[in-house]
Amino acid sequence: MDRRVLLLRATNDIPLDVTLGALPFEDKAVASAQTEEIATGVRLTLASPGALVFYKAFADRPQDWLNIEGIAVKSGRLIDWQEVRSDLTALLELKGDTSALTRLDELLARFSAH
Repeated sequence: MDRRVLLLRATNDIPLDVTLGALPFEDKAVASAQTEEIATGVRLTLASPGALVFYKAFADRPQDWLNIEGIAVKSGRLIDWQEVRSDLTALLELKGDTSALTRLDELLARFSAH
């Protein structure tokens, strides 16, 4: 099996990517997820801010970088940026494209300057 991502489409035609976890980081992401009540009686298990940054930086799409900026503003102090960068480095090296690391470093430099 070359890929561990199921590309699905919801009944309302929204595309869904479902990742079948097998890497150590994915185990950490599941372990760090928290269940939150988002509305009365509605509970969702949500990824930690650091895990979201990891996945979005790996995907490396324009909207993902806007999302990462928002996460950094709202929850940046909760994120172990060294751990995110270390995990991301390992996976990006397997991907053969580490350019997202430079972009992440630039984003973090902008936010640390404030």
